[in-house]
Amino acid sequence: MGVFEKMLYIDQDFTYSSSQNMALDSYLIEKIEDQVILRIYEFSRPSITLGFAMKPKDVFESIPDHIDCSKRVTGGKALTHDQGLTYSIHIPRSMIAEGLQESYKILSQPIYDALFELNPDVKFTEDQLFNDRQNPICFMEHKVETITLNGAKIVGSAQKRTKNCILQHGEINVFPSNIDLSKLIKTKNSQNFSNTDYTKRCSSLMDRAHDKDSKEIKKRIKQLILKNFEKKYGKSTPYPIKSLDQNAIDFLAKKLKINL
Repeated sequence: MGVFEKMLYIDQDFTYSSSQNMALDSYLIEKIEDQVILRIYEFSRPSITLGFAMKPKDVFESIPDHIDCSKRVTGGKALTHDQGLTYSIHIPRSMIAEGLQESYKILSQPIYDALFELNPDVKFTEDQLFNDRQNPICFMEHKVETITLNGAKIVGSAQKRTKNCILQHGEINVFPSNIDLSKLIKTKNSQNFSNTDYTKRCSSLMDRAHDKDSKEIKKRIKQLILKNFEKKYGKSTPYPIKSLDQNAIDFLAKKLKINL
């Protein structure tokens, strides 16, 4: 794939709720099909997102009031969004390999390259380390496109494909999450793993000792991700934020929000 002449970048200096963030990704894939758009963002509250096919009541008994929860338009399993960064990349299908695994690798490569610059122990695994289809937690299953640190997954991603566009978005565990999904999912779904399994398979780029530098570390990660996507898809220009239809985004957000 050659370098694209222009990539749009949403430098999101504001925070959305879980459902608003997922709605914006949905809005962009439906409204803009002929541009590469990169977005790196955070959430206004600790959050959980579920793949579009997941049924919340099959996964959770309840969700604590301080945690926001919504559906994604992509597939996959439960993800936490807390203490990390979330990325999304929208790209025309004509610019990317059609195979699902191959496209995952291509779109994840700039994320890996950025994290590797910060920590050379980060790996882009080529083997399926854990095949656990019954487990509802994204970070408990390691597939061929998995980005890991010391054998534990630190990035979880999912895709949605339309006729003309691919959306891939995912969570980068920059610091350890304060949300322990292994304690929130229903017992029948958690019988196949222990807390030891959870901590072995799921980790973060940084430990809590670096919390005091979190703003600077996240800023640096954003810069590196943008730089590595620009290598592939050309120099970025700011996305015209004011052109977003906020009413449409809020309408989509209401449909994606989960209340248990």
